[in-house]
Amino acid sequence: MAPNGPNSTLGANLKVLRFALVGSFVLTIITWVVFFFDSATTQAPLNPSETTFVFGCWFVVVYIARWLWLKFRNARRAQTED
Repeated sequence: MAPNGPNSTLGANLKVLRFALVGSFVLTIITWVVFFFDSATTQAPLNPSETTFVFGCWFVVVYIARWLWLKFRNARRAQTED
């Protein structure tokens, strides 16, 4: 497949999406563990709906951060090529 072919943008978007999903999952597990061990002093660990909300929040944060990183990195590359 040619690097500038019609599917190159789709492949890049899927890579960002995959990174965001895996990153969000890991951060959600870390958040859940922190709440689980902190539940001895507070109420209870996160329930499934709260965990889903945390995952959604982490997904948005990671996706936007990755998108901004790629945007600035590609802009910097374009400046150096000129």
